[in-house]
Amino acid sequence: MKLFTALVFLLLGFTAFSQTSDTYKGKKVNEKDASGQKQGHWVILNAQSKFPDFEEGALVEEGDYLDNKKIGIWTKYYPNGNKKHELTFTNNQPNGYAKFYYKDGLLQEEGMWKDNKWVGEYRYYHENGNVFYNWVYNSQGKREGTQQYFYENGNLMIEGAWKEGSESGTLKEYYENGSLKSEKQFATGKIEPTATKTYEPGKQFDDNATKAKQLAESIKQQYQTKTAASTAANISMYKEVKAKDVDLIGDGQKTTFNKQGKPLLIGVFKNSMLIDGKENVYAEDGKYLKTYIVKEGKRVSEVVEKVIP
Repeated sequence: MKLFTALVFLLLGFTAFSQTSDTYKGKKVNEKDASGQKQGHWVILNAQSKFPDFEEGALVEEGDYLDNKKIGIWTKYYPNGNKKHELTFTNNQPNGYAKFYYKDGLLQEEGMWKDNKWVGEYRYYHENGNVFYNWVYNSQGKREGTQQYFYENGNLMIEGAWKEGSESGTLKEYYENGSLKSEKQFATGKIEPTATKTYEPGKQFDDNATKAKQLAESIKQQYQTKTAASTAANISMYKEVKAKDVDLIGDGQKTTFNKQGKPLLIGVFKNSMLIDGKENVYAEDGKYLKTYIVKEGKRVSEVVEKVIP
């Protein structure tokens, strides 16, 4: 199992910061308010070879602070400049959508990280971009429901059901050419040998190869399209968040405010993300521009309202 990256999550929120200039690519960064708390966008540059393999002045990490705590999406980079990972922070802890990348920039794994464990849909990719694991975790971080493994060529390798982290019911294994290899029966993670069926590679099952490739490509496209839209929406939502009270960051019916004290996000939050409600947009001078209607974590329509609720 290539899940070693999950073990480092707890360390990611505590990167040592070096002081940088107050501008980066023409924009103000690394600002502190009157009380000395970090606010807004921060960029971490390598200074005096503090980070091994990075050139001096190279970008190491960047993201937003709210009242001295990391919030929203933080991006860390490889020495070659490609993204290493994108983590969603809530109250200074990695708690939200996460993406890890190979050094060449291709996506390695992605899913929802909550309370130090994966929850919900999770994907791990081969280095050629094809899906490797297509898994689902329950709210306790245990694998649940249909789980799939794929060969590097895109063909289905294993498919079966899991319950509370263990195999349950029928598990099918396939040869790399797509033909059925075996059918095994499991109960609470233990195999029933007498119920196992094995097959020689055969052309009679070759249509499974085409079906498996179609399934793998469908999973990849749907998942990446969905997460790209969700990530873009979440970035927008987090950029100007300035809550009046720490209690406004969390789950349930909430309202957040921008730096001018005007309502920004209004509605139902989950994992500190707006799921259903409204997102107000303002000009730099604070003038109201428009409102987005948000459903299931995505902007679904745009309206202009005379009165801001």
